[in-house]
Amino acid sequence: IERFFDGLTPEGNGYLSVNEKIKAETSLNIDVGLKFRSENLYFEGVYFNNTIYDGIRVVPTGGKVNNMNEYVYANIDRLLQQGFEFDAEYRFDFGLSLAGNYTKITSEDLANPDFPYTNTFSSKINLFLRYDNAENDFWAEYHIRFQGEQKDVTLTGNPIGDVIPSFNVHNFSAGVTLFPDSDFSQK
Repeated sequence: IERFFDGLTPEGNGYLSVNEKIKAETSLNIDVGLKFRSENLYFEGVYFNNTIYDGIRVVPTGGKVNNMNEYVYANIDRLLQQGFEFDAEYRFDFGLSLAGNYTKITSEDLANPDFPYTNTFSSKINLFLRYDNAENDFWAEYHIRFQGEQKDVTLTGNPIGDVIPSFNVHNFSAGVTLFPDSDFSQK
């Protein structure tokens, strides 16, 4: 898509022109992880470090198209994304389970460290509380997600300010098995 898209930016406040000269990204990714599982407990931790060469990002050209600021996809010398993620779950013997995960990601333009570069959230926490009854004919779950604020972005003229604010999402879901003896519930 970076080679062929020509049109309004997703936000609708700029114009993204084609740049057929961009090269494909290459990267060196290092992951180190640890997993543990017992009858009732699961834990996983992962650290990653990804150096991207000829990384692709949107940059302003300084020009205008239809009275809108023009942008193009361009190659950046080296980008670094690193972070870690922890995931854990504990299942009690009476059908209740508690689970959660935490993710932290940082991004940096190594050729120009003063220029913000990111394409994702900075941190995220998910917590789950779930109940499955013993007969497996119904379940209920409460899930809360906390999305951390993102400071490493350029938000020129943005009405929310220089930082994408953090937010929470709450979700309650439940399910019922309608046909417990059917072939569908056995798979």
